[in-house]
Amino acid sequence: MNETNHTKKPVSILLKITNRDSALKVIKETSLVFIIVGIYQLVVYFFLGDVVILIDAALYIFFGFALREWKSRTTAIILLIQAVVAAVMIIMHHLGYTNEGGVSTILVVAVLFTAVRAVEATFKLHGKYSTDT
Repeated sequence: MNETNHTKKPVSILLKITNRDSALKVIKETSLVFIIVGIYQLVVYFFLGDVVILIDAALYIFFGFALREWKSRTTAIILLIQAVVAAVMIIMHHLGYTNEGGVSTILVVAVLFTAVRAVEATFKLHGKYSTDT
């Protein structure tokens, strides 16, 4: 009888980065998350018409593709800064200090986590695992 293994591979973004290949997988997956978040924000923009959301969406999409293509530490840091700003804005929104930043708290936490992982992966790729084959 021919049995196939139907176990799912775990998502690389959640696994420990132990070599060059795992760093590249994390970068690929994190870049995809940023692109998807940007597309989601484009959809939200069409319903709300807020230019800030449009700018945020364009930045996530652009830097998501840039991260995927160049695997740059600088790009990952820019995405982390953008995620931190989004987190600060949502905290300020919940505290009543601003009307901006009313997006999903869960989405912001997920994007912040993803940005941290992208920074970790790019630094390990260009540092610890730069010569690992």
